[in-house]
Amino acid sequence: MKQMDTITAQKLIGQKRPGELELLDVRQEWEYSEMHLPGARLIPLGELPDRMDELDPDRPVLVYCRSGIRGHAAGQFLKSQGFAEVINLNGGLMGWQGVISEGGPDSGMIHFPEIEAVDDVYRFGYGMERRLQGFYKALAGRAESEETRDLFLTLAGFEDKHMRQLYALYSQSAQTPLSLDEFEAQPDSGIGEGGFDPESYLTQLGHKTSDRQDIIELAMAIEAQALDYYMRCAFRSAPGEEADSFRRLAREEQGHLRMLTQMLDRMA
Repeated sequence: MKQMDTITAQKLIGQKRPGELELLDVRQEWEYSEMHLPGARLIPLGELPDRMDELDPDRPVLVYCRSGIRGHAAGQFLKSQGFAEVINLNGGLMGWQGVISEGGPDSGMIHFPEIEAVDDVYRFGYGMERRLQGFYKALAGRAESEETRDLFLTLAGFEDKHMRQLYALYSQSAQTPLSLDEFEAQPDSGIGEGGFDPESYLTQLGHKTSDRQDIIELAMAIEAQALDYYMRCAFRSAPGEEADSFRRLAREEQGHLRMLTQMLDRMA
């Protein structure tokens, strides 16, 4: 079993597309609810022997806990069961400095309708992206400087691109696809990405806007929550087109997250 420090692990996660590397959290549910790596699957250490069938033994597994002790035990167990590549996050999350998500395994699920067809995945995802785009445009209208306004509009542009991709995926999947106007006229859930409620946030914000670093960090948190949500949807789906669609959406969120990280680095 390999041991990996946090810096190396962050690089590895950044290089992998969602689904190529299994992130396994072996802490308890209350710990997971406080914080976890976006897209991580929760299987507490005590339940691991009975839930191994949820994992692919041929896929690399990065396992972590709070300090590295439970992760080490879980990694040794998985290796003994024939898992091809197991990596333990040395030191666990105690030293983690990257993007994290909040909420339990079911967090955000109450905000989303039961999705029975893959076309509905694209419809609902489109609505979430449109809400977030409206949020960024509203903040652009309140910006106190041209530089900040341009940043908000850049973030809105991310969502515009994602919306076009979602509609293209929907058009390819649907037997009788709706026109773009009809597609956009579908009922709006009122929820942004990852269960984020833009209307409530705008109300709390009032007429103030944060500095550019705060804006980027907020956007990173939203994208991380969305990535986390889509990966949990993929976990719950049977292997096939629907699970692949959720992973495709997660890859898009991961791409947005990378761009935001680069923007933050350029500021530094």
